[in-house]
Amino acid sequence: MVADRTQSQQSEAEVLTVQEVADYLRVTTKTVYGLARGGDLVSFRVGRAMRFRRSDIEAFVGAQLDGPSNGMGSRHDFENGNRVHGESE
Repeated sequence: MVADRTQSQQSEAEVLTVQEVADYLRVTTKTVYGLARGGDLVSFRVGRAMRFRRSDIEAFVGAQLDGPSNGMGSRHDFENGNRVHGESE
């Protein structure tokens, strides 16, 4: 029964648009599309529209927060024009 669903289950099932994800992450929609194309954000299509599960976005944020704190950067840093440690110019 739908009324018996917990808050956690509702959050997992919540579907977000590209604009909603951009607002949540405080980035542009262009960045969201790029992260999805690059496989960093899990997405799916409903017709031609791209959609995201809130739980996947929260997992992405958690992974970013738990990532290496050694200043080596990430693939995203390299894509934004910053050379990542170990990459040749």
